[in-house]
Amino acid sequence: LRARGLDEGRVDELADLWDNIEVDEDAWQVVRDVRAAGITTCLATNQQEHRKGLMLDLGYADLVDTAFFSCDLRAAKPDPEYFERILVHLGIEPRDAARVVFLDDVEANVEAAASVGLTALHHDPDTGAANLRALLRSVGVPGV
Repeated sequence: LRARGLDEGRVDELADLWDNIEVDEDAWQVVRDVRAAGITTCLATNQQEHRKGLMLDLGYADLVDTAFFSCDLRAAKPDPEYFERILVHLGIEPRDAARVVFLDDVEANVEAAASVGLTALHHDPDTGAANLRALLRSVGVPGV
């Protein structure tokens, strides 16, 4: 806070915000449905170790087949390297990257994923799980 010229008296308030992760059960159900249809599901998120731990405690890693945290990959969205490292981990050649469907609420991340060949879609979380399902259906993902 000091380095950014912010009020150091607000540390507790900031920490509370940083620790606040609200699980969207409807979105989680979409992931469960896709996974139940036999599709590999992954979480790709920019997090540091502290929030990674919070997410693991909430069950995010149990929801998906593989969780990719930027703190582990040593790259972060929207750097294309982030997506390239995920493809390597998944054993997917760059020429086959379009097989991977990536959804994100940040347009810059969507553009970066598309730049390495992923099928990348922008999802506004305020549109809810119904729109999430519609986006996935639009690119042929089963289970939705």
